[in-house]
Amino acid sequence: MGFLDDVAKKVGAAAGEAGSKAKDVAGIAKLSAEIGSKERETEKLFAEAGKKAYTDCRDILPDDIKEMFGKIDAIKAEIDELNAKIKEIKEN
Repeated sequence: MGFLDDVAKKVGAAAGEAGSKAKDVAGIAKLSAEIGSKERETEKLFAEAGKKAYTDCRDILPDDIKEMFGKIDAIKAEIDELNAKIKEIKEN
């Protein structure tokens, strides 16, 4: 019976190790999801800060940021043109 006891101990140890690894993987997945959530939160805050600067602080910002805002203005104008075309199509 010594052989079967050794096999049972090894199987038990392997199962315990597998369970431990599964907990590690689950813990890592949970932490990774939390990191992703925090990164999305910071991206949202960066976007809000950028919008605030765009609307409230345009005149006092460095030229490179003013240039970005100029690009945003151009894109907004293109969006307005596309929306006008959509409106025109809907009306006809």
